[in-house]
Amino acid sequence: LPILTKQFFLMTIAGVAYAVPWGVVVAHGRTHLSEQGLETNAIAIIMGSLALISIIGRLSGILGDKINPRYVIIVGLILEGLGAIGFFFSSSFAFTFVCLFFIGIGFGATYVCIPIIFSDFFGRAAFGTTAGTRVLITGVFNGLAPWITGMIADATGSYLIPFMSLGVLCGCGAFAVSLCGHPGPPPSIEEANAEAIAA
Repeated sequence: LPILTKQFFLMTIAGVAYAVPWGVVVAHGRTHLSEQGLETNAIAIIMGSLALISIIGRLSGILGDKINPRYVIIVGLILEGLGAIGFFFSSSFAFTFVCLFFIGIGFGATYVCIPIIFSDFFGRAAFGTTAGTRVLITGVFNGLAPWITGMIADATGSYLIPFMSLGVLCGCGAFAVSLCGHPGPPPSIEEANAEAIAA
């Protein structure tokens, strides 16, 4: 089964790594920036631009047609991790915008390229199963992460641990992708159906 392969496991780590920082920043970004002393209007502009920046990141996924999309994902995760770490230290409009730009670009590019990888690795016959399972797992972590972040922030009085952890998570995701070689030609739809019937 494709979902039991090393490639699926490693790419799912990458899926969690790109999704969780985005969810945490969206949920806690305004609170953190307010605590950092930024004005309400500046926070609104910065956070409001996050979705637009991610669109630019998704357009950068076009690079996946020109070069190996794994490389795009690795760079995207590194940018997102640096942005998440830098976001903790945000104290000015310009620096905060740069951090969110990294997060948005990294998120958007990875968001586009991971399905390309799944299609290439596992083929059309298994795309629904592999992609759907990956989204389910990612959704669980993405749903828990903002809640856990809030608990840690309340307990420690700081977002230091959560945002540093997001940077580490992105680094782990990039490393996982670097280890993920192509599993070989996926089975055709006919072969996959025959295997399913035989099982």
